[in-house]
Amino acid sequence: MKRDNDSIRMNELRIEEIARINNVVGADSGFVASDNIDSPAYLSQDYIDSIGNFKVGSPFKIRFTMMLFCLRGEMDVQLNLVSHTLRAGEMLMVHEGTVAVGQRMDPDIRLFIMGFTRAFISTLPPSVLISKFLASFLDSSFLAISEDDMNDILSVYRLIKRRLTKDGFELKRELIWSGLQAIGCIISDSIAYAPSTDRGMTRKQMMMRDFIRLVGRYGASQRDIPFYARKLCVSAKYLGQVVTEVSGETPRKWICRQVILEAKALLDDPTLTIQQVSEMLNFANQSFFGTFFRKQTGISPKDYRMKKT
Repeated sequence: MKRDNDSIRMNELRIEEIARINNVVGADSGFVASDNIDSPAYLSQDYIDSIGNFKVGSPFKIRFTMMLFCLRGEMDVQLNLVSHTLRAGEMLMVHEGTVAVGQRMDPDIRLFIMGFTRAFISTLPPSVLISKFLASFLDSSFLAISEDDMNDILSVYRLIKRRLTKDGFELKRELIWSGLQAIGCIISDSIAYAPSTDRGMTRKQMMMRDFIRLVGRYGASQRDIPFYARKLCVSAKYLGQVVTEVSGETPRKWICRQVILEAKALLDDPTLTIQQVSEMLNFANQSFFGTFFRKQTGISPKDYRMKKT
């Protein structure tokens, strides 16, 4: 995933901008395929730190849905409010709109990635299989993949990438559709045999997990605890008791944390005014947003933006 000389920052990227980076191929500003499989044996730490804005505490908003497949090494990343480690032999699905914070990347990591926008998927022929496997990952999720399945998926990926770069090739959408169908078959089979993530969890721990997922999905616009309680079919009082007992923090604290992640990611986008960020986060006005941001972070939105430049 070598960058060009413009040093484009990941948190400023749209999918059509990523398609301009070296070793990335794209189609119709809605699909990209990228990898570092054939890069030198190790990546320098300077290069790792320069990949987009891959630094601890620098949130950026994912502008498209992407599937990351790890062949070697590990990567630590925070997605919304939850930290994860992507390991060799695993796939990570990250949905459009997720706020990510890079934390650590092994120098010998080897990844291949396919990304697509919702708008692009909507232009493809209807597919029950594609819809089914995407629906299996309602939130950013991991899936362990066998070596044979990973090799098959890699073969499909290489075919897509190679054909997309072929001069005069006009059936790009058909190829991508067929490739996603094939990958969907393989992934759906892996999901069918994957162990349940609920195993070993108490009912309260499962409620806490589901609450965090909902906050990641709706936190930018919904800050009322009763909203989440209704989604979980419990009372707001009981939800508060469970979340505080399991995590040691109140639901309000978790919601505020997600809002600040969203706010920082949006403030890092130079094309947005602070007023626009305020509106996107469902604040009554810019003044209310500024007061909230300062209370949570100790600085104003304007000062945060100035420190990042």
